[in-house]
Amino acid sequence: CSMEAKRLITPILRHRICETLLWNVMREAEETQIPFRILMDRPSTLQEFRSMRLRIDRGGAQEAAAMLQEFSVRAKELTQCRYKEQEEAKRYQRLVCDTDSVSKALSIAQKLRKDGYIDWHKGNYADALTSWQGADLHLRKLRLPDEDEEGNKMIFDLHGIILKNVAQAAMKVGLW
Repeated sequence: CSMEAKRLITPILRHRICETLLWNVMREAEETQIPFRILMDRPSTLQEFRSMRLRIDRGGAQEAAAMLQEFSVRAKELTQCRYKEQEEAKRYQRLVCDTDSVSKALSIAQKLRKDGYIDWHKGNYADALTSWQGADLHLRKLRLPDEDEEGNKMIFDLHGIILKNVAQAAMKVGLW
C-alpha cells in the first residue's frame, strides 16, 4: 500500500467498519486477480477511506458504529435483492429433459393447442385461453440437451406459437 493509504487507515483500523472495507477490497482482489496494493491505491478506494476517516474523526466510535449499521442494512438489502434475482432466474430457467419426457410433454401441448383452436373457433375464448395456458405450462421449463438443436427449435417454435395464442385469447377476454 502507499504511504497515503497507510496514513489514512492506521488511526481508524481499530473500528469494525474499516476492517470490513479492507476485507471487501481483499475479496475484490481475489475475485478479479488484481493485486491488493493496486486496488488499495485506486482513487475510489482512497476516497472511501478518506470519507470514513473524516466521519470517524468528527464523530468517534459512535460514528463508526453508525457507519457499520448503515453498511449492514445496505448489505442485507443487496443480498435480498440478489437472492430474488437468482430465484427469478431459476423460475424461468429451462430444465434439460430426456427425449421421452419431452415427447410426452410435446404431445400433451399439441393436444391442448388443438383443443384451444377448437374452442376459439366456437367462440369460447376463455376455454381457449385455459387450454393454451395449459400447453404453456407443459412447455415452459423443457428443453433437450444442447446437442439436439433441431429438437430444441421445435420446442421453442411451438412454445412461441402457444404464447401468441395465449396473448390473443387474453386480449379477447379482456385480461390485458
